[in-house]
Amino acid sequence: MSWQLILLVLTTTVSLETIYLAIFIQMTVNRNARELQEVGEDNNEISEDIEEISENINEMSEDDEGNEEHQKIQNVTLGKLTNDIQHILDGP
Repeated sequence: MSWQLILLVLTTTVSLETIYLAIFIQMTVNRNARELQEVGEDNNEISEDIEEISENINEMSEDDEGNEEHQKIQNVTLGKLTNDIQHILDGP
């Protein structure tokens, strides 16, 4: 065999190996890019859910503040009624 034929076969083999490696590397890069995109989408959904939860918590806090105010009014009214009943029971 001549050196030229051996070098031709060797360079052809190395070239084909390089092509296959490039294909596999590109497939891996594409798969990782898709997975990163899915993670980004999941991250956006989680972020939106957190915003909704935060809004709900704020609404519940506002409702709770209103309930506290109502509770205070009820306690004062109940206290006045208790005093009035006690006064009536004690008699003149």
